[in-house]
Amino acid sequence: MYPAKMDLDASVFLQLANFALDTRRKDHFHLDYSTLFQPEDAYEQRYTWRDEAEDPLEESIETAYRTTLRTAIARLNLLGYSYHQIRDIYEESRLERDRNPSPHLHTPPNPPFDFLAESLRTIDIAGIPPDEPKAQRVGALADAANHVLSMVEPNCAAAERDRMRAWFGLILLGLDPFTVLQVLAQEPVNLDLPVTWHPYAEDFWEFPLPEDFEIGLTHQDRYLIVTEGSSDSAVIKKALSTRDFGFR
Repeated sequence: MYPAKMDLDASVFLQLANFALDTRRKDHFHLDYSTLFQPEDAYEQRYTWRDEAEDPLEESIETAYRTTLRTAIARLNLLGYSYHQIRDIYEESRLERDRNPSPHLHTPPNPPFDFLAESLRTIDIAGIPPDEPKAQRVGALADAANHVLSMVEPNCAAAERDRMRAWFGLILLGLDPFTVLQVLAQEPVNLDLPVTWHPYAEDFWEFPLPEDFEIGLTHQDRYLIVTEGSSDSAVIKKALSTRDFGFR
């Protein structure tokens, strides 16, 4: 179902099954997804690339990281990216933009988060083929934008439909990968699909190197719990052991 080879020229950094979540150009700043993964998530991935279009295809095996969406969501929740938190952040930003619209831009209203979430959940993630990841991403989000349009302005004039659809598509494209993961996790059928990070897609030869990132939680993401006695410590340990946070 998932390709044995990954084309580095596709610049797919993070994906859910074959749905590309992050396809930034190589000249964009690097996003570090290492907090989503643990050392045991590492596996060997075969990559292909060409330095120039006329050059022969080259191959190399490098380290990539993969876990299930179920586990990734448990980790996101612990890191402060719960569904309710990302929804509140979006809604606060949306209301602020609607209260203070730009005098230089004439755009449709920003749709509520629930409209975007419902539209993203219509995407058949497991049915997306592995070829042409960027085109598949754009096509899937275009269909979702149509769904947003049907909820926001079901009776809008034909002359406005293309402009509004394009606007909603841009909003969907602009959602960060953690938000999209949380939304897609609301569909139980997606929970056991793999979330894969390709660190070497940024720049195969220069960055990131293994020493440029630390897999797992950083010191800033960790908490120290101080108790008065051993009985308190035992109760806390027992409580924590009842939940699988996805971290070790």
